[in-house]
Amino acid sequence: LSQDEPMDEALQHAREYVRTLVARKSDISGRSSQLYNEFLEAVQLHYHTNRDVAFYADCLNVSPRYLSQVAHRISGKSPKCIIDHTLAEALACQLRTTQKTIQEIAYEHGFASQAQFSKFFKKQMGQTPSEWRRS
Repeated sequence: LSQDEPMDEALQHAREYVRTLVARKSDISGRSSQLYNEFLEAVQLHYHTNRDVAFYADCLNVSPRYLSQVAHRISGKSPKCIIDHTLAEALACQLRTTQKTIQEIAYEHGFASQAQFSKFFKKQMGQTPSEWRRS
């Protein structure tokens, strides 16, 4: 990753690199790998408006259980964890690169309150949004 590229681009390149590494695992069937990559693409398109695993499973025409099995087999993480992590990365980037208030960011991303947003963010990133912004 280049130090000169914006955070959004750096995160996107990192995600693409990880996706490439994951897809190369020889013990993964072609269909599972394809489904997992389609899931990651769907998450990139919809994470800011939908964090429900059933939504993504429906988009991919599979059951939530099957999507969970594939995600665990390939990444070792649940679909919910992947969705939440993607959202947290975007929130972290927004906290560092915009002048929006924490409350504005929280509401833009569908959180009912700033407290709910702060709890989610701290669970994902290990710091409160205020601490993250100051660091």
